Amino acid sequence: MNKKVKILACLLMIIIMTLAFSYHKEVCAASVVLSVPDSVTVGDTITAKITGSAEQWNLTLSANETVIAKDDNLTNEGSEKSINASATYEAKTEGTITFTLIGSYAYTSDNTVVTKKVNETKTVEVKAKEVKPEPSVDEQKTDPEPQPPVDEQKPDPEPEPTFQEVNETVYITGTEVNLRASYTTASQILKTLSYGTELTRIGIGIGNNEWSKVNYQGTIGYISSKYLTTTKPEEKPTEEQPQEEKSNNANLKSLVVENHDIIPSFSSSTTSYTMQVKNDVTELNIRAEAEDAKARVSIKGEKDLKEGENIVTISVSAEDGTIKIYEIKVTKLPETTLGLQSLNIEGTDIENEFQPDIYEYEIHFRELTKLNIEAIANEETAKVEIIGNEDLEEGENIITIIVSSEDESEKVTYQIKAKKLVSNTTKQEENKNIDSRIYLYIGIGGILLIALIIVIVYTIKHRKQEVYEEDDDDFDELPGELPERQQDKYFSDEQDNDGGNNKRGKHF
Repeated sequence: MNKKVKILACLLMIIIMTLAFSYHKEVCAASVVLSVPDSVTVGDTITAKITGSAEQWNLTLSANETVIAKDDNLTNEGSEKSINASATYEAKTEGTITFTLIGSYAYTSDNTVVTKKVNETKTVEVKAKEVKPEPSVDEQKTDPEPQPPVDEQKPDPEPEPTFQEVNETVYITGTEVNLRASYTTASQILKTLSYGTELTRIGIGIGNNEWSKVNYQGTIGYISSKYLTTTKPEEKPTEEQPQEEKSNNANLKSLVVENHDIIPSFSSSTTSYTMQVKNDVTELNIRAEAEDAKARVSIKGEKDLKEGENIVTISVSAEDGTIKIYEIKVTKLPETTLGLQSLNIEGTDIENEFQPDIYEYEIHFRELTKLNIEAIANEETAKVEIIGNEDLEEGENIITIIVSSEDESEKVTYQIKAKKLVSNTTKQEENKNIDSRIYLYIGIGGILLIALIIVIVYTIKHRKQEVYEEDDDDFDELPGELPERQQDKYFSDEQDNDGGNNKRGKHF
């Protein structure tokens, strides 16, 4: 019995181990992975690593389309082939470097050789080196300049307010107006000028500065702007003929920059604005109209725009000489950076999301093995190369679009994560495969269960047979006849049980 049970148990263990080994082979698939750092600095050396395991492979690694590693038998450790290789590439210029690993590898599953394609792309950002600014002349000084004694130190003069340079003829509007040496009422009076006196204004205070800088017969001084006008008075007012009150309205009624928008929208009470123009704009066409018909408007700074920030001023002079300055900060953008002007992928809405200065995108699609991509560069002479848009597999695919200048001195890379969703047909096939495996496992499980039941039944039956044989052996050892006294006792007990009616008991 023991020998048969052992044989059945061994058979059961062999079946279980065979199934486990088959399942292990099914789920253990080979893989190949490319890894690079996310970012480096100009001058650094980038190490690209290729790791994984497979039974066969044929791989090529390139950096910015330059092959840096190509070998179909990189390493061989023991009986199982494994890939553990690396290649280096120097980051010479600021920008991005695209590493591309292409080729194929193979492994065996269910006694079938499975071949997988490799098309993996990684992008490394190359940053410029940080340049520390040179210390200024003052910072380079080690010994402080000697200071005069406290008694000899003079207080710093009050900083001069900001004046806009002008050159215009103005007239005194007050009866007696003081020409002062500075821009405060506490400063020295140089001259006292009468109504209608003509002089030249060479500077207008900006912001809260209400003073004007003037030249009167070679004397440079300051007069409050409210006592000056650009309109020559007709005659001196007398007590009998008072001077007519003049308007001090220096507001703009409208401000328009042709083909451009100012921020915020124009309001007569808002004096500061901003705007941007393209690099090819050198002059602005500005139309500014004053609220008061007698006010004068002058515009400066709208021509010969330079790259970066430019200041355009619109000066409004009211009838009574009141000045109000409107300012527009105009930012002239640098020359167009190399890149894509537009991007369209058939069957997706990436066209609506695309922006030239955004370099990474993600799209989803089904069933297609190739994507039709239309990528247009923002320079006519630039070249556009698209990598990875064919032989698309289910899951994530990396598509790389490289824009190169005509002399290939400048390159810009766009990367698209194209996720191919599982098609209905594939799902059905997978479900069929899963169902067939389930049926297979159920069948094998049923067989194992039946075999286990047979073993248990056989063991129990065999055990009972042994017990019966032992009982038969004990029965053979009993004496052939009972002792007489024991027989008397037996029938006596029987008579007692029958209540004394047993005739055989009476007979004896």
